[in-house]
Amino acid sequence: MPKEKWFAEQFSKLESDLEYQAGMLRLKLYEDILHVMEEQGITRSELAARLSCSKAYVTKLFNDSTNVTLHTLVKISHALGCDVEVALVPSTPIQKRNRSGGSIR
Repeated sequence: MPKEKWFAEQFSKLESDLEYQAGMLRLKLYEDILHVMEEQGITRSELAARLSCSKAYVTKLFNDSTNVTLHTLVKISHALGCDVEVALVPSTPIQKRNRSGGSIR
């Protein structure tokens, strides 16, 4: 089997793994938080002060694979002056899921 095909198969298996998906979601969330902090010129120390927690706790949030609760996420969003959106989106286009041609409401 060519290396490219093997790699594609392995990656496909990995993408369907729940731990991988959760990890990627955490990574995206942390990237978003760090991006907002950078835009606003906010350091981890400043974020810690705004959250009334230690800098070590903020560092742990970013360096650990700790699951952030929705409560903590809302606190961080308020500290950064942002809103949080959590949404479930179809994993396949609606047209593929609705093969009968009727509308989905």
